Amino acid sequence: MHISDTVHFQLDTDEGMQEFANLVPPSGHLVYVRSDASSEPQPYAVTLFHQMTCLDVVRQEFTQLPSSPAPQLVRHCMNYLRQTVLCRPSLFLESTVNSQALVSRAGYDVVCRDWNAVYEEAERNYAAYVDWSQEISNRR
Repeated sequence: MHISDTVHFQLDTDEGMQEFANLVPPSGHLVYVRSDASSEPQPYAVTLFHQMTCLDVVRQEFTQLPSSPAPQLVRHCMNYLRQTVLCRPSLFLESTVNSQALVSRAGYDVVCRDWNAVYEEAERNYAAYVDWSQEISNRR
């Protein structure tokens, strides 16, 4: 993946809002896991989708008039994203435009994990959960 500035994901346009919304699968950020064949599936948040949801929460707050104090959900997301970055930091060196290092130069290439597989599996999982839910409802 080439890391660089983009015209996509604008903070305050309809197109940008839709791009942020599309970062999470249509089924949401949960998957359902059964401990055995006879147990009820339990919901779990996929970290990748939780992170993307939090980015959108922060984006939404950023585009609103300031509120003091920040809403609890925004505080949760900022802390969650901070911890996530600290847990899996990128240690690439970025060349900078100035000595304050607030702006990076054009961009660089990185090797990423295949997040498409995560999206595909989350959608497969949700379809299986819906099937299971309908089967349980039909039995009643």
